[in-house]
Amino acid sequence: MTKNLVYNFNKFIQFLKKNKNSTVEAVQYLRFNEDGTMLGVAHMDSNLYIFNVENGQGGKVVMQQWDGLNHIAAPTHIQWSKDNKIVKTITRDYEIVHWLVDTKLRKATFSPKIADPDKTEWAGDPLIAGWDCQGLYQPGFDGTDLNDATLTSDHRLIITGDDYGTIRIHNYPAIDPTNHVSYGGHAEFVQGVELLRDDSQLITCGGEDMAIFQWKLNKNYK
Repeated sequence: MTKNLVYNFNKFIQFLKKNKNSTVEAVQYLRFNEDGTMLGVAHMDSNLYIFNVENGQGGKVVMQQWDGLNHIAAPTHIQWSKDNKIVKTITRDYEIVHWLVDTKLRKATFSPKIADPDKTEWAGDPLIAGWDCQGLYQPGFDGTDLNDATLTSDHRLIITGDDYGTIRIHNYPAIDPTNHVSYGGHAEFVQGVELLRDDSQLITCGGEDMAIFQWKLNKNYK
């Protein structure tokens, strides 16, 4: 049964508890779809949650939850198709999972098929897996060392954060792991990287150092 809530992050965390006696699981990743009408939430209880995002009375944002989309392992990243018909995740066991989205019925069903790349256009940042991201993994990296990646609006650069406190800028698609420039600053893991809409600034979030950095991005294309 669909439930309504006014968006408040603390309430949101509590809302996703399995029951009142369970521990509070972490939200791993948030991603809006292209037009901002749906929010995907990768949760460490092994579910992908989807919320319809609507304007309510008094300017409050009302979120309506769909049934959780259960994974074998917890999803860590999310990407929507531009037409909102597919959402895909990558999980902690390195599986890429596709879900077919029905916005009218507010439900999504598992798809065993990989979306046709000639027919499906993806929105936003790519998952940290696939032929276009293979060069993001540095020699000696395992699947847990690369934490996040963000793509410039012109799809020419992709920027990553990793377990070694490093920010790396690659050309996109990223094929050669040596073809990048790197920057330090974080004392611990870089858990999240995100570009502003106009690509002018990069925001990076650390883990144990609890630091949020703001970087000026200079696109010096040659």
